[in-house]
Amino acid sequence: MHLNFFADGNVKAQAVRVFHVASNQTMTNVGVSVYGLAATVNGMTANSALKKLTEKLDATITYLNQNEAKGVGYCPCCGEECDLLKTIRVNDVYVSLDEKCYNEVAKVAAVEEQQYNEQPNNYLKGFIGAVLGAGIGAVAWIVLYYIGFLSALTAVLAVFLGNYFYVKFGGKANNVKNIIVAGVSLIVLVLACVGIYYVEVGNIIAANNLNMTPFELIFSNEEIMGLFVSDMAMNVIFTIIGVVAQIASTKRNDQSSRTRVSQ
Repeated sequence: MHLNFFADGNVKAQAVRVFHVASNQTMTNVGVSVYGLAATVNGMTANSALKKLTEKLDATITYLNQNEAKGVGYCPCCGEECDLLKTIRVNDVYVSLDEKCYNEVAKVAAVEEQQYNEQPNNYLKGFIGAVLGAGIGAVAWIVLYYIGFLSALTAVLAVFLGNYFYVKFGGKANNVKNIIVAGVSLIVLVLACVGIYYVEVGNIIAANNLNMTPFELIFSNEEIMGLFVSDMAMNVIFTIIGVVAQIASTKRNDQSSRTRVSQ
């Protein structure tokens, strides 16, 4: 949710505190934007969240009116009164601006979009970076596995490092990056899991002089198979969690780093 208005920085900062304090709601995320306040409110149910949001908005709007913030009929960017405001979507926020501010925001967005499109994008180097990041995560997975910790948590680390090195090595932060990092992380971690079980089961076969391959013993022994499937499933689940978190992070960083507009 975004509350559009024009006010100086001190009024906006105090409005954030008023929003936070109103109705004693702790599950709140609110901050100052160029065009007013951006906020979210969570609750145990949709009705409780809506009730809290209404109470917070009432308190905040009352404060803003008392401190002469400029709302309806004023440009939230420059504060000038205007009868004909033009609505534009800036990132995920709809704002109504006067023509001068509207044109300035659109111009900035066009320049930033051009700069983004002109950024170098090397898929091969990005792929190598993703493999490096996932490889480091896999090594951590193996080390923690032998120590006895819940090593599947390192799947999140593998995805994070894969994202980091993908961009660091020359890949562009876009949807293709998410697909490559997700695929590479999953494959590397699955191979690490298979490798560990192959070695460990191979040791069991050697110690007991069994005449079978590691995979034959894994698939024929219910206990070993159960552990293998469990570890593999945990890897996949935590890799998906890491991918979802990184996609959300990429979206937030993209929105904060460049202005995106639409009619």
